[in-house]
Amino acid sequence: MTTARRAGRYAVLVFLALAFLVPLVWMILTSLKTYGGAQRIPPDWLPNPFSGYGYERILNNAESPVLRWFLNSMLAATLHTLLSLATASAGELEEAAVLDGANHWQIFTRVLLPLSQPALATLAVLSFLTNWNDFLWPVYVLFSPEQLTLPPGLGLLQRAYNTDYPVVMAGAVLASVPVLLLFVLAQRHIIQGVSRSGLKG
Repeated sequence: MTTARRAGRYAVLVFLALAFLVPLVWMILTSLKTYGGAQRIPPDWLPNPFSGYGYERILNNAESPVLRWFLNSMLAATLHTLLSLATASAGELEEAAVLDGANHWQIFTRVLLPLSQPALATLAVLSFLTNWNDFLWPVYVLFSPEQLTLPPGLGLLQRAYNTDYPVVMAGAVLASVPVLLLFVLAQRHIIQGVSRSGLKG
């Protein structure tokens, strides 16, 4: 690989990393601004001054029970993840092992068990993320504000004519924490699941 091509690849990777990181950093910094600081044009990158206004408003607002929404989302995502894991099956691998003459015990100990940890970890992460970010289904089936999950609940924080950006961004930060923690804890298993799946396209 030539130096120019390698430099081009690194440039693309840096650009993609910034494209993902800049909105995340902006969200965190905006959540630490005052109401007036978040309304400035042109906007300030750094909060001046740093403030916990958004978090105080979002955690102490009886009309917007964010902690209740957070717990509702955790419960829904966890139950959905457990259900997905309980119904998971490695059918293609079992069929291949049977064709090779393996019995049920050999299939379990030599095929399914070694692969189960990374595969189930990957399934758990994807299932959790899918349910955690679900917006439309809770809106359709939940009618009480206290029963909402976090995504539609955070939508209620946006006003028609005046959005309190520190409050909205503080809610977005709270919603992002479980996702980031889950990915950090499970990324090793996800990589193992891809490299050891035994399935080819």
